[in-house]
Formats: sequence, C-alpha cells, structure tokens
Amino acid sequence: YWSIPPDFGEGSITRLRLQGDAQPEVFRGPSTGHGCVGCHRPSPDGRYVVVGSSSFSRKFEFVEVSTGNVVSSLEAGDVGTPSWRPDVNSDPRYQYVFSNGGDLYVGSLFESSTRPLAGATEPDVLESQPSWGPNGRIAFIKTLDSDSEWGSAGMFVVDEDGGPPQALMSQTVNLQAFILQFLAFSPNGKWVAYSFWDFSNWDNNFWNSNIRLLATDGSGTERLLPLLNRPDSRESYPTWSLDGRYLSFSSDRPGGQGGYDIYLAEIDPEAGVEEEPRSLDDFGFGLINTPGFDHGAEWSP
Repeated sequence: YWSIPPDFGEGSITRLRLQGDAQPEVFRGPSTGHGCVGCHRPSPDGRYVVVGSSSFSRKFEFVEVSTGNVVSSLEAGDVGTPSWRPDVNSDPRYQYVFSNGGDLYVGSLFESSTRPLAGATEPDVLESQPSWGPNGRIAFIKTLDSDSEWGSAGMFVVDEDGGPPQALMSQTVNLQAFILQFLAFSPNGKWVAYSFWDFSNWDNNFWNSNIRLLATDGSGTERLLPLLNRPDSRESYPTWSLDGRYLSFSSDRPGGQGGYDIYLAEIDPEAGVEEEPRSLDDFGFGLINTPGFDHGAEWSP
C-alpha cells in the first residue's frame, strides 16, 4: 500500500505480509534510495509490480519483486496505473492495459511495442481508468461529448481483443458535479468496484466520495454499500482480495489513526453485499495505519 507522512512528504510503497511475522516494511521509496513513489499494482502472480515514480507521474517502472530490479519502463501521457491481464501466461506474457493521450493501449512486459485497444480509441473522447477483468473484458471510463462545460462520463466494457464498447451504467454522470475513478474488476468478473466522487456541494466547501459496485452484465445494477460507506467520511480506492471475499479501501472516517486509513470489508462476491468494515489495525497485525495518508492497498499472492 501507499503511505505518505502526515506532512505530505515523499511517499513510499509499504508491504505487509498477511502470514507469519506481519510487520510492515518499505518495499520502495526514499529510504530504499528510489525517491518518492506512488500508485502501484502487483502482477497477478506477484512476481512484478508496476510503480509510478510519484502520485501524479506519467512514468511507470516495472520492478521484479524478488530483486528490486527495474525490468522495463513505460512513458504514458495520462495519469493512471496500468492494469494487468489476469492470465500472465497469455501470448505475449504479462500483458497490461493503460491510458495514453485519452485512448487505451495494450502492452506486454517483455515487448517494446504496444497496440491500440479497438473500441477504446475514439477521437475527441477520453478513455481512461482501465481495469482488466477475468472474463476477457476490460472496464474503463469514457468521457463523452456533452452540452455541459465539463462533459459527462460513463463506465463501459470492451473485449480484450477490441470491439464495440458496451455501456454498464444506466445513465452518464455530469463531470461538473461527479467523478468516476479507481475501477477494480472483481475476481469472478461479476462486479466493478469504483470510487464515486461527489462535488455537487462544492460551493459549501464540502465534497464526498464513496465506493460502489456496478454489475458487468449490462443491467445497470448497482450496490451502494451502506455498511461500507459513511456520511461523515470519504471512502476511496477499492481493491479486491484474490478470492473476492474482501474489499479493501481507504477512509478518513473518525476513530482512525488520522488522515486516510486502510479498512477491509468482508463481501459476498456473488450478491455484492458487504459486512461491517474493520480497520487493518483490527486483524491482529498490530498498529499498521499511520497518522499520515495510507492509501491504495493492493493484494498479491
């Protein structure tokens, strides 16, 4: 997970082993000689992790976990962490999808060339925030033309080999008031978790964010997760455990260590119904969250 000090100094990627001696350790950051790092995502088999060189970086490095060596790098025109294909042994191996210049592209860890993802490269339309699902589909956000100054956006899926995109949301949202972000396909392919940012009350110096689930069958079914979300706090950056039984997220709710803390909510991966969330500090690992910004938890085998 991504940890930033309370003074918003340089951030580090911290690793917590969920078995044995569960003590947090810095995987990459200033203390390891790598400077400020930010968003990251481990490969599905845990052998590699793609790391942004800062929270708003457009450069990503692919790091071998066992050695810490950089095996490849990616210059992307858009902010947003690449998403791995769940099957790392596909041809070519270790594929990923990323956003560049408002379009989606597919690359591979061991090949220098990339290809545009047909169906997600429309002119004058911004495609971003991709998440590669286990069922051969890729979810993404499409910013549409609109009479609004800010435009509107919706969530779509497209076949991993390209094709016509399919709308998942029953209606688009106005970007002057709302933002869709941090898409995460569930391991069983039935849901996409995402952050829903609400700026509609910005004039009163208040904004909020919560986490929602959207069904991938095109029905428009949503789960608003009333036990996970709270009206007095912001919830963001959902990620699934490998078996789909837990949803991790970050929240600035009262009672935490300060800033944003990491929480886990047990969830029914079929019905999309959650249990009451618990702080990562409540799972017997000791005090893990900090007074700073603990965010962007990612699960790895």
